[in-house]
Amino acid sequence: MNILVTGAAGYIGSVLCEELVAQGHQVIALDDLKHGHRAAVVPEAVFIQADLGDQGALDDIFHQHRIDAVMHLAAETSVEYSMTEPGRFFWNNVACGVNLVECLAMAKGTSSWI
Repeated sequence: MNILVTGAAGYIGSVLCEELVAQGHQVIALDDLKHGHRAAVVPEAVFIQADLGDQGALDDIFHQHRIDAVMHLAAETSVEYSMTEPGRFFWNNVACGVNLVECLAMAKGTSSWI
C-alpha cells in the first residue's frame, strides 16, 4: 500500500514510518519540519516537506502518488500555544486537518464532505 503519513518527522510519525516500511509499504512522509527532524524519517520513505495548510501542495501530493491510506499525526502539541495563541492551535489542529480531508476527497473523485 502507498501510505501518506503526516507529522512523519516527529517521534511517533518517524517510528510509524519505519514500521510501515519494514512491513513492505511505500511510505510518503509529510512534515513541515517546524518541530520534526528530517533525519528521523527512514531513507526508504519518500519525504515531502510541506504544510497541511497549503492546499496546492496537498493536491500535488495526491495527484503524484496513488495514496491508499492516510495516517494523520501532524499537530501542534504545545499546551502553551493552546492558551496563548488559540487561533494558531485551531488552525494547525483543526483547519489543516479539514484541508487534508478535503484534498483527499477531491483526489478520490468524491464531492467535498463539508
